[in-house]
Amino acid sequence: MNIMYSPKAYGGHNWARRNPRLLGVLVFIFCISLLAVFDTDHRQTVTRHVFKYVGAQQPVVFAIIMYGLGSAEEGHVFLKSAMMHTSVPLEFHIITDTAGQGYIEERMRLVSRPLHDIKVVFYPLSKKAMEHRLDRTGEPNANGEVMGILRTDHWGGYAGMMKLFLHEILPTTVKRAIFVDTDAIIVSDPALMWRQFDKFTRDTAAAIPMHDSAERPVMSQKWRGGSRICSCVLMLDLERMREEIFMTSTLFPARMRRRSIGPPAIKAWWGEAQGGHPPGKYYEHVGLGVSRTPPRPDDMHNWTDTNQQDQGYWYALKEYSPHIFQPLHLGWEVTTCIWNQYNVGLHGSDNMTVAEHIASQANLEKTPDEGKLLIPYLLHFNCMGDHDPYFHPENWKDPTKGHVKAFMPTVMHYVHYKYVWLNQGDGIASMSMETQQDLRYWDERVAGHEVADGYD
Repeated sequence: MNIMYSPKAYGGHNWARRNPRLLGVLVFIFCISLLAVFDTDHRQTVTRHVFKYVGAQQPVVFAIIMYGLGSAEEGHVFLKSAMMHTSVPLEFHIITDTAGQGYIEERMRLVSRPLHDIKVVFYPLSKKAMEHRLDRTGEPNANGEVMGILRTDHWGGYAGMMKLFLHEILPTTVKRAIFVDTDAIIVSDPALMWRQFDKFTRDTAAAIPMHDSAERPVMSQKWRGGSRICSCVLMLDLERMREEIFMTSTLFPARMRRRSIGPPAIKAWWGEAQGGHPPGKYYEHVGLGVSRTPPRPDDMHNWTDTNQQDQGYWYALKEYSPHIFQPLHLGWEVTTCIWNQYNVGLHGSDNMTVAEHIASQANLEKTPDEGKLLIPYLLHFNCMGDHDPYFHPENWKDPTKGHVKAFMPTVMHYVHYKYVWLNQGDGIASMSMETQQDLRYWDERVAGHEVADGYD
């Protein structure tokens, strides 16, 4: 049976005529109630939107090695560029020493009202601690001597090798991080870079710039493919690196040593270790060189004797377990080294079409970005010559050089931008700095060591 409203049944019309004032009051109360309901719904909608917006503000996490005053003098420009462009909070985890930390702290103190939260964590590793961690990468032979220890004669020293151990240096609470060399600047929102992690699969441990066209006859035999990647920019899933046990350790139990991909990957690509005493104690031939000073970029023959430091090891890992690596879009590593920034830069007309831009690009053959628009998100000024840092005036005085024509105004903008100009916030966001006290590597924590090795 249908029940319908009948004005007569409820005396609706007669009642309304007899009580017009009461009817008006009731209508007024009803309207106010509706307004309250709609307003409440509106506030709930806004609240949900704000919550979603705030929840999306997870920090972009960078892990950077600035060991020594010179490295900090160069690398601070990257920190500044990231703060200039970010739309989200930032975390900088910096492996450094006393000199480098002091230099960075002095500049960061100038920023008291950032637009977004900035957190800086310093990891003052000692050289002895780094050396001892490398010593633990070998395997004991029948005589109990540890063999196949990772080493390098690259001018970057032990600190540069720590790229291979970022998953061990940073606490396990840090799940992902972006590593960037100190000779780079980011010219876009770091949040865009962080979104590259959305492309990771369950297997992916790292994304790395890949240049399959990078081989040159003069390099190929000794570098053995190492120039086809660049470990200068790395997007790292630190949890996956720990799961894969990228680097073995004599402190790990046998089951973990057997699972580590490091030793079999390096042996498969580079063969047995050859250096040290007894022979086979150290891997010193990765990249096959003992050059202790940077080669001149115009002397390609000098490069054949250049040790690749960590990069040769990264390439071995990629070749051994390609399923855990992804190519990083080359816009995130627009490099001067060999590739002349792919002929991308400020030169040329500002109204060129996409087709014209793609046609003007160079050196992208056999890369994932061939035939695609390459937007420069991050600029890498490596292989700049005899003058450090990369923004040294001597490196920019020749107007015929490709990097000068492409990005000189850009570089000077970031170099000379004042830290006090970053005080654009309203006081809600803050700058914080802390020094990590627990400097144990992950292998030491797994082994239950209470004190980090390598400190007096």
